[in-house]
Amino acid sequence: MGYLLPLHITCVVDALGRVERLEEAERKAEEVRQPDIVLWTSFLGACRLHKDVERAERIFSKALALEPKDTSLHVLMADIYAAAGRKTDLARVRNNIKEHHLHKIPGRSWLSIQGVVHSFVAGDPSHPQVP
Repeated sequence: MGYLLPLHITCVVDALGRVERLEEAERKAEEVRQPDIVLWTSFLGACRLHKDVERAERIFSKALALEPKDTSLHVLMADIYAAAGRKTDLARVRNNIKEHHLHKIPGRSWLSIQGVVHSFVAGDPSHPQVP
């Protein structure tokens, strides 16, 4: 598999994960010589989708080795623990977020209407057309 770029493997891992072929997805991910955060985040999302907490913990550990301060990883793992009802683990991840002063960057959307670009952030009431 050395001839495939990591992006191609990430797409394969994502597709396999979406159809709950997590073991196969994990094998493909392990074939990448230098996995990146996108690969592990994609796989972590599949673990969340299919409620595979044990596999998610392994993947979370690998992702943290690459990007220990990536807030999205911590938030995703917190969501996995919350969905599984694992309150102690959820609290540990949330405390880790607070202790390391990590902040989630809100998503932003842009919409062009008649040549005017409108920017939105979830929960932001500052747009002039918000009632």
